[in-house]
This record gives sequence, C-alpha cells and structure tokens, in this order.
Amino acid sequence: MVGGSSSIPNVPEQLSIGNLRKAQGRLESQGLMNPELGACFERALAEFPQEPRCVQRNARMVIRHEYTELVFVSGQGECEITVSEGEREPCYEVKEPTATVYQERLRSRPQRLSAGNLERIRDRLESWEVMTKELRCCFDLVLEEFPKEPECIRDNPRMCVVWDETKLRLISEDGDCEVSVTCCDGKRSYEVKVDSWEMYRERMRRSEQPLSIENLQRVRKEVRGLSGAPEKVKEALNVAVRDFSAEPRCLQENARLVIECDRGEMVFVSGKGENKVDVCIIDGKVSYSVVTTTWVTFLRMFQKLLSKIPEVLLKLVPILAQFLPVIIPSPTWSW
Repeated sequence: MVGGSSSIPNVPEQLSIGNLRKAQGRLESQGLMNPELGACFERALAEFPQEPRCVQRNARMVIRHEYTELVFVSGQGECEITVSEGEREPCYEVKEPTATVYQERLRSRPQRLSAGNLERIRDRLESWEVMTKELRCCFDLVLEEFPKEPECIRDNPRMCVVWDETKLRLISEDGDCEVSVTCCDGKRSYEVKVDSWEMYRERMRRSEQPLSIENLQRVRKEVRGLSGAPEKVKEALNVAVRDFSAEPRCLQENARLVIECDRGEMVFVSGKGENKVDVCIIDGKVSYSVVTTTWVTFLRMFQKLLSKIPEVLLKLVPILAQFLPVIIPSPTWSW
C-alpha cells in the first residue's frame, strides 16, 4: 500500500477479499481510518466479490482518499479498478483491458438497463472493434423498442446483457423477464418473455395485438403459463377463442376484439376493426357480444339459418314418410 502517512506501508498488497478486510481492520486499529476512507473500503468490499473470476485474479485496485492511496494487485494487474470519494457515495470504476473481460463483467453483474446504459455498452463494443453489422442492428432495435416497455420492465433493477454475432439478450437477475433481439439475413425481431401476469398485463395494455384465431390461441397459452394470472381472464380467453372461431371470415378479418381484464384490457385488431367484439365479465360470468356492420349482420344470420337446415330436415323426415304412400301410390300388378 502507498499512503501519505509513514505508518501505512508503501508496498502493494495481494488483492483478495480477505486482504481487503485485513487492511480495513488494520487501519481501524491504528486509528488511520476516517469515515470517508471507511466508506471507500465498504464500497470495494461490496463490489469486488461480484466481479467475475477473470477480474478478481488479474486486477490492480487503487483505493484513493485525499493524500492516501492504497494499492492491491492480483495476477498481472491488467484490469484497473479505482475506488474514490464521490459526491454522495464512493465511486467504483473499472477499466477492462479487453472486450472479453467486459463481456464477462456484463454477464456476471446485472445492472439497470436504461437507454443511456445500453448506448454506453454499444459504444464500448464499438471502441474495441468487435461490433458486427448484425449486433449493431440488434442494439439499434433494442434502443428503439426497450424505452417503450412499461415501467415494471423498463425499470427492472438488475438485468444481465448477453450477446453473440447476431443476437442480444437482456435477462433479469431473477429470471422473470427476458428481452431477446435478433438480426439475421436483414430480418430483425424483438421479443419479450415474462413470467408474471402483472408484467404481461402491463405490456398488453400498451399496444394493440394482431387479431387472428392463431394469435388468440397463442395469448391463451402464454397466459396459462403465467404466475398470478386470474382464472376469469383464462376463462375469458377460452370464450374468445371458441366464439371468435365460429364467426364468418369477413368478420374475423375486419374486427376489433377487446377482452376485459383486471385493471385493464387486451385489444386485438384485424383489418380496419369495423366489427366490435367485446369479451367481458358481468356478474361473475364471461359475456361475448358483437356489434357488426350491416353486411356482416346479414352473413351471420344466414350462417345461423344454414346451420339449422339439417335440424329442420330431420324433423320433416317422419312427416314426409307418412305422406309418401298417398303422394306416390303403391304399384298394382296384374298377371
């Protein structure tokens, strides 16, 4: 260690969690630890154990306060760590020697992923010249879409960042949310997977979904797998899939379907959305109602009429059987 006091050794010490604690205790016992320097040690001891092994075994840490500078080194000391006094709390800064070390730190140290943080990550990769065209496309797309996410996802306290040449993934620390962005052969995709109904509901409330039987079935399957999803919402989706599947194609391709949820709604739209379909819960029961255009009203009535024709014919058969002998006399034979 190097310092402004003659009682502090001027030889760098081995960098390890144990040695940081020993140095902290020694300075306290010698009366050389003031509150500011103590806060720097606390910050170092809080952050350094979270570093990946490649950092812990090859770093040079400097704890700096006023005229005191304490140095700890492990391996070749290639990863530079500086802990110093800040305005509100001590600053903990790391300068990674390579893109590989930077990537390992992002994998192992989840962080709040604001648009600003994502931009800084992109710029760091650009500076190492490891950014592929596809990965740059992924960063552009996530910077475009991620700020639109609801607060419960956007402000997720800690998320990991993982990437390869064509894919970027943002994964929450507890695994309840994952943002996956890919770019391959010029095609971009942005997908969010969540495990809780609360997050799913907030995402659905913010945008309209494409309306089709397949998409309703997909949403129903996703909701069934969410933790905390209300049973009535699952029931409403069952009714929506069942009854909407029976509608004429001209309605399916030009409708706005709204499913009432707790504290919100899910909206699906096809075509111009001229036919209105509401699935709501009234007195504890799921209700399915439709307001259609004149043309679709006629087609729905005609469809119902066609569906009843076989039933009418079945009722007529016994009656016709009684009258057939009268209408068609039995043939008489002469010999």
